[in-house]
Amino acid sequence: SASGFVDCFATNTAANTTYAAINPTLQGPQQRVVKYTRVLPSVGVGYGFDNRTSVVASYSKNLSLPATDNLYNAFFFPANTAEAQPAPETTDSFDFGVRYRTSALQAQLSGWYTTYQNRTASAYDPVLDATIFRNLGTVEKYGIDGSIAWQPIPELALYAFGSYLKSKIKDNTPAGTCSASNVSAAIYGCTVVGAPAFNQTAGKRESGAPEYTLGGSARGTLGPVELGVTAKRTGPRYINDENLPVRQIISGTLTDVYPAKAPAYWLVNLDARLNLAQWGLEKTHFQLNVYNLFDQFYVGGFSGGPNSVNVPFVQIGAPRTVSGTMVIAF
Repeated sequence: SASGFVDCFATNTAANTTYAAINPTLQGPQQRVVKYTRVLPSVGVGYGFDNRTSVVASYSKNLSLPATDNLYNAFFFPANTAEAQPAPETTDSFDFGVRYRTSALQAQLSGWYTTYQNRTASAYDPVLDATIFRNLGTVEKYGIDGSIAWQPIPELALYAFGSYLKSKIKDNTPAGTCSASNVSAAIYGCTVVGAPAFNQTAGKRESGAPEYTLGGSARGTLGPVELGVTAKRTGPRYINDENLPVRQIISGTLTDVYPAKAPAYWLVNLDARLNLAQWGLEKTHFQLNVYNLFDQFYVGGFSGGPNSVNVPFVQIGAPRTVSGTMVIAF
């Protein structure tokens, strides 16, 4: 099938014949050879102004081959068609950074730009009218990353980081053929039944990726006690590649059922360790961890979707969790 699923009835000819009649798009056993060849140059350069400050720059071209599942999915299509050989994802990446380092301080700031050809996230099957994986075509991504680590005294270490991400899909992506319901709901850019349908993705952000992240950590030691806290804020993420609210057709009306973005959230974790050496247990300690200290309800990971009527599966973040561990070594 288009999803790569295999049914097998061995030598039961009657069962195979019946199954083939029920499933006219069935593909029988076959073997295919696909080859992908690319030249992948990479170059980098660095320069140190002194013992503290340096700059680095690099360029690389990379190739990401279709996953095994995607290749099996392609068996659904005749061998002499373009769909039978999924295009590999290629990238051109440029990076530039500045670094500063002393005995107590380390800081860096970097910018990057990546352009994707055949950006792959999932696929659309025009025969089954189902999304298997999607090829977003040309996508541009660029951003800034920065971090700073400071240890003013041996007993205290501080760290902060932040990043900003921007992406842009160049073109609209195929979504099959316009149906009467598509035209009446004015989705996929449909105005005429039977015309090609497209997800309205041109100029939009790629879904599933946060617009920014920032956070920090602090770790201190006081005698036998070690304390640490980490905090991270994940920025809003678009639910779909059209950057529109999630919509469903309810009683013939296209209705918004969820906002266009998953909201930003903070996640704070604590940890503490008590070393028991002063009580004669040199290699023993008790560890206490608190995950999601403020019991924040948040949407964790999700892969995004191709359009506003696609409802993705998401992972809800874990609630506040407290765990303790006693480690004993001999």
